Amino acid sequence: MEGREAAVADAGPLIHLDELGALRLLDTYATVWVPTPVAEEADRHRPGWRERGPDGVRIVEPSAKVLAAVRTRVGPGLHPGEVAALAVWSTHKDASILCDDLAARRTAAEFGAPVLGTLGIVLRAVRLGRVAPTEGIELVAAIPTATTLHIRAELVAQVLRDLRGWFGPAEVHEPRIPYGPSKRRRAPTALARPRSPVRTKNQ
Repeated sequence: MEGREAAVADAGPLIHLDELGALRLLDTYATVWVPTPVAEEADRHRPGWRERGPDGVRIVEPSAKVLAAVRTRVGPGLHPGEVAALAVWSTHKDASILCDDLAARRTAAEFGAPVLGTLGIVLRAVRLGRVAPTEGIELVAAIPTATTLHIRAELVAQVLRDLRGWFGPAEVHEPRIPYGPSKRRRAPTALARPRSPVRTKNQ
C-alpha cells in the first residue's frame, strides 16, 4: 500500500524533522530503520528524539560484515552514520534512504537506493494526505529558520510556489477537503501528482 514502505534514516532528517516538531511524518513509513551510529548522532543533537518519534522507528545494529564491505566500497569520504545507513539499506533494499547530505545522497543513488531528504519527506506527507496543504506550506517555509538544514532559499521559494499553485487557494485555506490535482500549475518533481483525491484519514 502506498505510504507504508520502509525507510532507512540518516541523522539529518531525524534532526531536522524534530527541529520542526514533525517527527510524526515518519509514520508515513511502515518501518524506519535507524542504525545505531545514526541514532547516537541524533541523540547528541536532539536529546529525547526517540520518545518523540513514531512507533515504527527501529534502532538496528548493522551487520559487521556488510558494514565492512560498504566502507571498502565508498572509501573514507562519508560519515560513519551514512556508511551505516547504506549497510542497513543493503539488507533492506525495498526501502528508501532518508538523507540530506549531498555526498551521501549521491553515493546512495550509485548504490541504487531511492533517496529522500527532509524537504521531500514533508512533500510526501502532503501528497499522501497525512498533513494538510496549509501545514505542509508552513513546514516548508519554516525549514530555513527553524532548522539547521542548509538549503537554498531559491529552492524553498520554488517549492512553496509549486505547492500553492498545485493545490490552489481553496485547498490551502480549507485543508480538510480532498486534495485533488490542480490544473493551473505543474506539481513539483518531488511531489508526484495523485491520480485521484487523497483521503486525509491518518494511518
